[in-house]
Amino acid sequence: MSPQRRSRSAAPCLLAALLLVSSAALCCRAEDLLASGARRGLRQAAQRVAAAAAGSPAIPTACINTGLDLQSSCTAELEIGSKALGLDPTADVSQIKVDIATLRNYLSKAPPPSAGCCSAAKAFNDAYCSCSPAVLDLVKSFTNNNIDQYREVARYLATRCKEVGTPFTAYIDNTCPKNKP
Repeated sequence: MSPQRRSRSAAPCLLAALLLVSSAALCCRAEDLLASGARRGLRQAAQRVAAAAAGSPAIPTACINTGLDLQSSCTAELEIGSKALGLDPTADVSQIKVDIATLRNYLSKAPPPSAGCCSAAKAFNDAYCSCSPAVLDLVKSFTNNNIDQYREVARYLATRCKEVGTPFTAYIDNTCPKNKP
């Protein structure tokens, strides 16, 4: 499948990201999400992301592995965040528009992610995956060429994971070490 034709329903995973990462319940219940098939949709999206990443030798292996672990470890947060933002986890992401102000507002009210999600986020971060041009290109392919949402979620994770005992400095943009891809 060509990068332009790749299914785009994985974006909620990357936003959490890996984003819509990140998110926990405002007033939504996990049982509602499970009943709606969100878990199945996110699992399928993760498989598509894995296939896309595996097909790109430029993406560091550590980022493929820690990215998949991040998606898996943050599934509950992704489901709840997607639901709270009104995202259909099976929809074509090119049809989904999440205003950055709406995302910021949601993340400002969302509880901290789980310890498992934070541990996976730290591993992904500490592998300098958000410093990798290949990873960022993959993110762009799922976010309509805009990584602002990804940045917001990365900041959310770095900030809120401290609350669950997993502090880390987000390596993204100008905080990336010069010798790390």
